[in-house]
Amino acid sequence: MIKDSNTLFDRVHDLDYNCYISLIGTMEVGRCCARLMSVTEREKRQIDFELAYARINSKVLLKWRYMGKDMIDYTRRSAKYGKYIRTYRDPELSLLMLETLGLNVQFKALDLGCGQGDSSRHLRAIGADVFYADLNFSMLSRGIKRGLIPRDKAIMCDIAGKLPFKNNTFDLAVLRYVLHDVKDKKALLTEIYSLLKPNGIIQIVDMCCKNTEEKSFYNDIHSRKTFGEVSPCWIIMESELRGFLQDCNFEVTAKAWYTSVVNSEQWLKEEQISCIRHVELLQLTKKWLAESPSIKKAFGISLRNSSACFRFPVIVTVGKKKEGE
Repeated sequence: MIKDSNTLFDRVHDLDYNCYISLIGTMEVGRCCARLMSVTEREKRQIDFELAYARINSKVLLKWRYMGKDMIDYTRRSAKYGKYIRTYRDPELSLLMLETLGLNVQFKALDLGCGQGDSSRHLRAIGADVFYADLNFSMLSRGIKRGLIPRDKAIMCDIAGKLPFKNNTFDLAVLRYVLHDVKDKKALLTEIYSLLKPNGIIQIVDMCCKNTEEKSFYNDIHSRKTFGEVSPCWIIMESELRGFLQDCNFEVTAKAWYTSVVNSEQWLKEEQISCIRHVELLQLTKKWLAESPSIKKAFGISLRNSSACFRFPVIVTVGKKKEGE
């Protein structure tokens, strides 16, 4: 067992900076972080890192991942996540996910971009052995406190990078409201393919659309859903999603549509968007409605003085790893 931060520091210093480190023990977090930062300075590397930890009985499970992505938005929204917006905890969506899967035996699953664990609580309910991976410490820790994520199944990692699991490990990989945040979708799907067992299944639940005009609107709106600078969003069309899956040797076996009803004031209440960005979002929506009337019907948009209501189309897609691949 690691007794103190000095021993931990020695172990970290000997390992590759891009690897994942999982150690059981206790430590002085602040002291160790300071020493780790001195290592990166000596190596002249600009590496940001976060520390996630979950108590397991009297021990502490530590998992590191070096990363560069800004997590401020997700940390801010973690406190009120799902309190006002139904879709994050909607039992109807969970039921739809189960129906499209068709699994009726015990299986091992990976919830990628799990947030607080709401996206796979239905899997645990039917006896699945679920592992939870997310980039944000606040989301994982709140999921643990809520009892949705077992402490020994929480892994903090950059899900868009190399994942810390062996090949042929999981029967199922779930990505719910994750893919639109990933630019290189093919790289992620290829990585997931390698982690799945033969005939393994991937289930993707995400915002999706039918044509390029809807895609442009979707991404314009969601790029404003932030407290910081306008950030890119990579929502894709149904045809593109199917193409990515086929290119990565997945056979699409099931598909269903779900409607996420959201009022922009709910984003404000959950602190997913700043007041400034909210004003920009309303102005942008009005501009789109004036220039493209078909958008109103496609997204069921209704405007009020200080908010907009949307009916966002969400696709539930299941892909099966092709045999012999």
